[in-house]
Amino acid sequence: MLAAMDDRRHRFAVLNERARRAFLEGAPEEWTRVNGRPPTADELDRLLRRYPGDPMTVTAEIEPK
Repeated sequence: MLAAMDDRRHRFAVLNERARRAFLEGAPEEWTRVNGRPPTADELDRLLRRYPGDPMTVTAEIEPK
């Protein structure tokens, strides 16, 4: 059971990393598409701070019944 939880946490960590990477790579491109110009350094900083975090982390901590 413990090994299964560790495996699940690892899978969620990998998925969270993929989601984070996709957000960080896509945010400046989306900004440019919407605004017609690349973000300034300050705008980029604010934009990247909007990343909502790792939503699957909470789910990974829930044990199956």
